[in-house]
Amino acid sequence: MTSATPAALTTLTIVAAAAILAAVPTTPDFSGVWIVDRDKTIAAMPGPHLTPAPAPAVPPDWIVTQSATALSIQRPLADGSHQTLTYTFAGESINHSGPMELRTRSRWDGDALVTDGKTTITVNDGIITGTIRERRWLAADGSMHVESTRVTSGSPPATTITVLVRKARS
Repeated sequence: MTSATPAALTTLTIVAAAAILAAVPTTPDFSGVWIVDRDKTIAAMPGPHLTPAPAPAVPPDWIVTQSATALSIQRPLADGSHQTLTYTFAGESINHSGPMELRTRSRWDGDALVTDGKTTITVNDGIITGTIRERRWLAADGSMHVESTRVTSGSPPATTITVLVRKARS
């Protein structure tokens, strides 16, 4: 019986490690500055069908940062302020924006990040509650697609598909 040389063992270890790394699934990286593509975005339309409609006046740039544990999205609002939403990949995330509280859980479904959440909005005459499901993925052309379905206090579901294009670095 022959024993393996140290060089053969090192080569075998490298090959085994490479095989293990190749088998580990990777998730898309959404990091970057994104611009809403208004021509491809489909505005929220209640009911079972999506109908192309002019997109609402959406602020142009979304700044997305991503780590191994969370995704954060910063986007400007019409009043000049910014909204930042952070979604953790394990456990619950809680975000506040003005009178709104958003509690979410996010998970990877293949190459898509799926976020389910509940919204609570405090208004003068009470509380408005709702649910949201977002499915976020990168298309073959590199654009980010975000399909959001919202149901608010007994209203029919409203779905928006927002298409964003990564802004070229200057």
